Amino acid sequence: MGCSSETGMNSNDNYITAVLEVKDYEEEDEIEMINSYDRIVRNTPDEAIEGEEENYNNETEIKDCTIYIDGKPIIPFSYTHKFTRGKYLIKYDFHHLLTKTDYMFCYCLNLTEIDLTHFNSSKVNNMSRMFFRLLNAVKIDVSNLNTKNVTNMSSMFFTCSKLKQLDVSKFDTSKCENMISMFSGCESLEELNLSKFNTKNVLFLNGFLEGCQKLKKIDVSSFNTEKVTRMSGVFCRCKELTSINVSNFNTKNVIDMSEMFSETAVESLDLSNFNTEKVEDMSYLFRRCKNLKKLNLSKFKVNQNTNTERMFSTCTCLEKKNIKTKDDKILAQFDQDLLAGDEPDGQEMEEYEGEGEYEGAEPEDPY
Repeated sequence: MGCSSETGMNSNDNYITAVLEVKDYEEEDEIEMINSYDRIVRNTPDEAIEGEEENYNNETEIKDCTIYIDGKPIIPFSYTHKFTRGKYLIKYDFHHLLTKTDYMFCYCLNLTEIDLTHFNSSKVNNMSRMFFRLLNAVKIDVSNLNTKNVTNMSSMFFTCSKLKQLDVSKFDTSKCENMISMFSGCESLEELNLSKFNTKNVLFLNGFLEGCQKLKKIDVSSFNTEKVTRMSGVFCRCKELTSINVSNFNTKNVIDMSEMFSETAVESLDLSNFNTEKVEDMSYLFRRCKNLKKLNLSKFKVNQNTNTERMFSTCTCLEKKNIKTKDDKILAQFDQDLLAGDEPDGQEMEEYEGEGEYEGAEPEDPY
């Protein structure tokens, strides 16, 4: 079998195409082509399908999607298939509009390309983990994806570690509340246009860009963070970011900003606008910011019970005189971290191991 065109497939204006490549296989192995079985087969409200799992393989219920492999339909419906080595064109032909696409391609490790240009997602409200850990995907075209009703985008592209480009410039995020780890582990991404992201309703931003190691710049100047409560690890391990402008960030409701700038390449940070009165955790906030020389924390107020553990750990270029603050606890923590000394170079956080695969635990979903 080889990759073929769509000739011979049923005509439908609501479909997704993908390239599936098999390099190694066992004769008895079945390979996932799609993961969100209940979403595709039934796509009815959760309460309507509870306890009816036994009906999923009933052909009378298979009415939401037809899957084609190189132009040939898979009947009866199956979201797995036995493949031999080679490339295959997969088409997912949807018979009506879906309302949820969470987990749709989660762990589909043999998919290398996905094109959603012709997918009608106008009614979708949940895209959480839609492309979760697609470790071999080199292209995901979401440039025309309709996200106007989506409230949950958590871990949407989590560990798509081979993606170098991703066009989300047309995303309508005005209803989105959850962006936890949305791009976390996308360690090959070289650019990301977030300039039109509307975050006015976002509550959770933790791990948003964590581990995007190749990003050299990012524009978050449009972000409205008034409702955000969690910002831990937003830029953590963005190791090529030399400047981060968060002058527009509203942090009045934030309770967790641990590791927010950890392991970035910034030389200076102006956080003079940060309101930290509700913050409970600032641990590792600037950990391993080895180029950091200037820090404005003039409005930081650290509560007695706030966790500031290793806040300045291994900030090798930062001197106490270049930290603008009146908060004694911050200065005391700097002294403590300085006394503790730098962490050994080999003592890395254990999120990244081998061949670019992100090994870190995904933040707990608050929903």
